[in-house]
Amino acid sequence: MAQSQTPGGGSSPTTPKLRRHCIETAFDMALTLAGLEPVDLRVDPNTVIFPDVPFPGNLRGYHVQEFIYACFAKGIDVIPIEPMPTLSPDFVHTHTIHMVDEFEAIIKSTTGVLTGIGKDFGHAVANHRGVIYDGHGVYLYEQCEINSFRPMTYLILKSILSD
Repeated sequence: MAQSQTPGGGSSPTTPKLRRHCIETAFDMALTLAGLEPVDLRVDPNTVIFPDVPFPGNLRGYHVQEFIYACFAKGIDVIPIEPMPTLSPDFVHTHTIHMVDEFEAIIKSTTGVLTGIGKDFGHAVANHRGVIYDGHGVYLYEQCEINSFRPMTYLILKSILSD
């Protein structure tokens, strides 16, 4: 069995190799592209908190709200938008508003983080004016689907101090 790195720096035949989480990479890249300082959450995303779930789903990871609060603390607004928001008076009856054209226009004129569905798990990528920076490569927003990524929410990053 292959040896791999453990959080303590040693090796173990049973511990999968640790890697950066996509949302951490996406925020770092988007903030850098926007000319802003990356945030440091000071948590260990590689802590196993779901021992009955297969790797990597068993890891703590991050919640997007942790990045939103860290950005706000540094004077950075995070503005969420969706391509198809839903109205519902009771979470049973729903009406979807199709705003895909508006969503794409905003993607092509701003910098931020796209969150959505990847091949097997939730996924996050950086966007800079319609160019997607993904751990799997760089491509245009229009190529998300052929790169196995379905965007669900876009988080625009903007310095509060620049207003």
